[in-house]
Amino acid sequence: MTFLAKFENCIDYYGWTSKEQLCHLQASLEDAAGQVLWDAGKQGSVYEVIRLLKSRFGTSNEEERYRSELHSRRRRRGESLQSVYRDVRRLMALAFPGQSGSLWEIMARDAFVDALADPNLRCRILERDPSTLEEALKVASRLEALSRSVGDEDPNERWDESGRRRNRQTRSAAEADNELELTRLLNELREERLRMKEQIDNFHRRQREEVEAVRRSQREDLEALRLSLKDEMADVANRLAENVSRSHQSSSDRWYKNRTDNMEAPNIGPTTTMESPRATAVPTTNRRRREDRCHQCHQPGHWKRD
Repeated sequence: MTFLAKFENCIDYYGWTSKEQLCHLQASLEDAAGQVLWDAGKQGSVYEVIRLLKSRFGTSNEEERYRSELHSRRRRRGESLQSVYRDVRRLMALAFPGQSGSLWEIMARDAFVDALADPNLRCRILERDPSTLEEALKVASRLEALSRSVGDEDPNERWDESGRRRNRQTRSAAEADNELELTRLLNELREERLRMKEQIDNFHRRQREEVEAVRRSQREDLEALRLSLKDEMADVANRLAENVSRSHQSSSDRWYKNRTDNMEAPNIGPTTTMESPRATAVPTTNRRRREDRCHQCHQPGHWKRD
């Protein structure tokens, strides 16, 4: 259809003759369309070639198929209004070839608003009562722009992952279910957080109690050890004092006894002479030094006064 319209335009502009028309037409046919030349033969005319092209590639017998496509045409996900408009106009031209007028425009308008697959938008467009397909496109573009400017839902959100249009009520129910599920999950997370916090607090409390018990036990052990050492030191000091006291007493007793013995001993022999007290005391002192023990180290052989 488009090719023939362009070809007729060129005929009118350049003023081709029948022979020139056939030549240019045959030269422009390629691929599958070029096979028509085999059937037309060398003596074929322009009209014969055009008849063969219409019979093989035309739409004269496919109006019903295009009407079915027009009736089932729906806006796809992410598709613009202009794309729907162009496709509806193409299908109208193929489904009703050669038709025009106000009735044709009304049928095209209805097919366009039905193809939008949005009952709300369809009602709002028909409220403006557009009389042509172009007016319906203009109203739909304005309404969709206004809906986006006031924060209405994105048209792309009206479609599911498979490209099918979502039911608004079904979508609302699904969103409500999702909100309930999210609320339940949030509550579970809060409860789990409280349980974990309680467990951590209990662990820290038990740890502090254990540390305090260990420290208290250590303090008690140190105090008991201190008291034991104090008692042992006091016992050692008492025994040392008793030993020193006994040593002093024994030393004094021995010294007193030796001196008494020396004073009571008789003079024997005719040649005994009176010695001086100093000479007599010397042997006693030496014997005392040999028999007594030191007051400091308690060893015999020497003697140191207290």
